[in-house]
Order: sequence, then structure tokens, then C-alpha cells
Amino acid sequence: MNFTIQIKIFIVILAVASFSCSTVNKSTIETIRDGRYDVGFPINGSSDVFDDISKSIKLVNSIAFYKKYSFPANSKIKLENISTNLLTDYQTSVSTFNKSASGTATIISVSGNKVLLLTCAHILSFPDTMISYFSYESGIKSDYIESISIKVDQSNFTSFTESGNTQIILFNKELDIALLTGNVKIPLSNDLSVFRYSWGNSDELTWGNFVYVFGFPLHNKSIVSGIVSKPELENKKNFVVDVSVNRGSSGGIVLALRDGFPNLELVGIISWVPAEKFFFLKPQDLQNEKQYQSEAKYSGEIFIGETENIKYGITKAVAINSVKELLKKNRSLLLNNGFNVDEIIR
Repeated sequence: MNFTIQIKIFIVILAVASFSCSTVNKSTIETIRDGRYDVGFPINGSSDVFDDISKSIKLVNSIAFYKKYSFPANSKIKLENISTNLLTDYQTSVSTFNKSASGTATIISVSGNKVLLLTCAHILSFPDTMISYFSYESGIKSDYIESISIKVDQSNFTSFTESGNTQIILFNKELDIALLTGNVKIPLSNDLSVFRYSWGNSDELTWGNFVYVFGFPLHNKSIVSGIVSKPELENKKNFVVDVSVNRGSSGGIVLALRDGFPNLELVGIISWVPAEKFFFLKPQDLQNEKQYQSEAKYSGEIFIGETENIKYGITKAVAINSVKELLKKNRSLLLNNGFNVDEIIR
């Protein structure tokens, strides 16, 4: 066999190999059309779809205002002693403070000049009363009250509703789902849109389904992706995704693909991420934006601070089938507020 013949054979072999490789690659990247939720990263799509969805995703802030009554150590007041008259006697020991939270809400309907927002209940949940107790020298908590804090008001607001205020019309602590409503200007501005994609079937989710998550981690609107871990067989109210979330992501929507773009379906709402709580010693807060000098000696009072260390990678979502069931059970309530469940759940 001469050199020319060898070259020709090599070219033929190379051509066959190249054709074979291209055929394999093409078959492996095509979306499988099997009517089920997709597994694996999608190969195509349009940012226009996400731009439209992002206009329905809004930041919601909630703040509760408290009046705190503090008692001296020698008062020896127990819980059964607390009364309106007693609190009046300690008006000179009253202070005020607030607690706040933020999360994500989605516009799921518009009726007249009112919008309906879907979010998580825990974002809006603050205790009505908080009580602290004196401790004995051993550190054991006594029965004597050191302070009692009573919630006097709460505001839940967004940036796009009139006056910023919204009202809670449905609150389910067990499922961690809430509905808010507020007035907006009609027609909607260009940065507002109603979520118009299908409400999926969370019972069909299984190992490895690919999902997108919209939310407001640390007040920044963002989209992240992840995969689903199979829902618990005895409790289909929740499922787990491996997306990286942070404070503010609660209430964010979880979207799955069924047979590729643009077939996005709402399958869940971000609810919970594991975290460890830590307590630490801190100096007294300074007023008027003053700051401590890093090299200065501190001689003031020391207080206990509290923080949480988020465990990333394990995030629990409320299954959308649970949300649909909750809305249907409250059909009359929604109708009284001007919203039709059958138009919301598509």
C-alpha cells in the first residue's frame, strides 16, 4: 500500500468518525419530549421569558412595632400579675422598638385596581407578645418578669402599591403560605406583570428535575437554578431543592420545565433553609451613625447579640399542589376580595 492510498483511507476513516461523533452529540443535546418534567440543564431558551416573569416578582417588607415595659429586679412580678393597670403604673419604664423581615412575593392576579400577591406566611409573622425573665445567680430562669413587649402595629409594604401598604387576606402558618392585596395604578406600569404561566403538578416531581428559582436574596432580585430531591412519600406538601438562597428568598417561586422552553410551570414556593443560631457579645449600639474606633479601648456596657449561620444547599419548598388546594378551599374569601381562583390557577 503506497503513501497516497494510506492518506485516502485515513481521510475516509476520519470522515466516518466525525459524522458518527456529530450524530451522537446531536442526539444527546435534543430535548426529550416525554411529557414529564425535564432532567438536566436546558439547551435553549429565551431571556424574554425570564424578563416577563421577573416583572411579576416583587420585594415585600414587613415591620412590627412593639412597646416594651421593663420592671426593676425587686418588683418580683409574675405573669399572673400582669394587667392593664400594672402596665400603666410602669409607663416611665416604657421604650419602643421594632422587628422586621423581608421576602419575595409574586403577583398572581389583578382585579380592578387591586393586585393579589402570593408569599410565605413566616415573612409576615411576628409574636403578639414577648416576655423576658430575670435569672438567678446560677443562670437558671426565674418566674419573675424582667420585661414584657406588646405588638402595637404592623405594616406590610411593597414599592409599587399605592402608599406602599398591603393587607393580609389569607394566612396559613402550617403551610407557610399567605396572600396579600394592595391597590395599584391602572393600567399597570411597564415594570409590572401578572404571572401567567401554568401552575404545575408537584406530585410529578422526581429525582433530578431541573428548576429555576426567582427571589430577592438580600434585597437583590435574582434567578438561580438547581435540581429537585424527590418529595417525601408520606408528605407531599414539601420537596427539597439544592438551590443557593439567602435572606429574602422566602416566597420565591420554583419553576420546572416540561419538554423544554417555553413550557415553564410553577411547582413550588421557597419556604425554609436550615440555619444555626449563634449568640455573641457586642457593644452598645451607637446613635447618629457614629462608629467605634478599631484601636480604641471599649469600656461601655456589653449586650447579647444574635445571628444565624445559613446552611446552604438544602432548601425546602412548599409544593404547588398544596397551594392550589388552599386557594380552592378559600374560594369564597377570594371572591369577596374580587379574585377568581379559576382564573388564577391555570
